[in-house]
Order: sequence, then structure tokens, then C-alpha cells
Amino acid sequence: MEKLNLSRRRYVIVTSDYKQIFCNGITTRFTFGEIDADRDVLNIKTFKYYEDALKIGLACILNVTEADFEEGGKYKILPVMETITQIVKEEDNEDNE
Repeated sequence: MEKLNLSRRRYVIVTSDYKQIFCNGITTRFTFGEIDADRDVLNIKTFKYYEDALKIGLACILNVTEADFEEGGKYKILPVMETITQIVKEEDNEDNE
């Protein structure tokens, strides 16, 4: 049985110390979540393009300027690979064959 396995290049915003990542909040309120937190709790906001991440970061983070995203700034926009992989249990395989 084949299983679903998708990957795509995305961008995320993190603090320059890599301790927090930009997450979806309630409606359009975005927050930063601790990267060491339970991964199932974090609703990480990803962006298709670097320019989109910068635009949303500038619009949603208080008191931020483009300089905050440059080398040595408070935030970094990082390219990442987002992966979705189907979890297949042995008993699931038997039901689907």
C-alpha cells in the first residue's frame, strides 16, 4: 500500500535566538510560541513566499521595522521544508488491502 507523503518549501518567522516561532492565533492575531513547546499545540504560521512572511511580519508584530528582519535583527525568516506524511499502522494496512 502506498502512503501519502508530501513536501513543500515554505518560510517561517523565528526570533533571532531561535527560541520562538510565529504562530496563528485567534482570528488574525498572531503570537510567538516557544519552539520547545509541545509540537501538537503550536499552530505554526508558514508562508509560501519570503515576501509574504516579511509583509505579514511587518503588519502583525508590534513596533517592528524591516531592519528587525535583516542580519543581526530581532527576527529571521527561514526557508523550511514542510512535510505531511500519512501514519500507517499495521492494522490499518490490513483493512485497506
